Amino acid sequence: MSTVDDEETIDRVVSAKEEDDIEFVTSSGVHVRGLPIPPHIMQRLWEAYPDVKPPTIPHTDGDLSWDEPNFDDPEYIAADEQRVIRLAEAFRKLYILKGMEILQLPEGMPTFDEDKEWLEEYAELGLPADFPTRSSRYIEWVHYRVLPLERDMDRLQNIATKIMSVSEEDVASAESRFQHES
Repeated sequence: MSTVDDEETIDRVVSAKEEDDIEFVTSSGVHVRGLPIPPHIMQRLWEAYPDVKPPTIPHTDGDLSWDEPNFDDPEYIAADEQRVIRLAEAFRKLYILKGMEILQLPEGMPTFDEDKEWLEEYAELGLPADFPTRSSRYIEWVHYRVLPLERDMDRLQNIATKIMSVSEEDVASAESRFQHES
């Protein structure tokens, strides 16, 4: 076998392994694949939820005066907790809209466009079933039908993080290629 054949075989094995790592079957039986999220969207999302600035406490020592941030201020703590919650929810929505692909639904489960029953179930539970946009309805449908358990969402988030990160193997591979080229 030539080196080119060896490299192609290795690439196929690595690709198959990577697909295994980014695909999973949810607790509801839906086969999904994690997708890379465009970095600029992630950056914009972080920018949309900036850190909360704490109030300051004035200090004086002789002729010197200065303000120190008061990270123990209850209003600051509450505001920062709310920011973190809103940011986490925004990322959950991002993972659903841009970070996953539904590969196969279990037999008998309707597609998003076909499924009207879940809205009736929502209404029966007393939950609001009037979503302002198709995307907001899709996000809620995914939570309800596709990723109903927290572990499903955790798995998707872990896959998204893995896809977006650089592994130690990638670094070692790049280093070895660089050393061979120089």
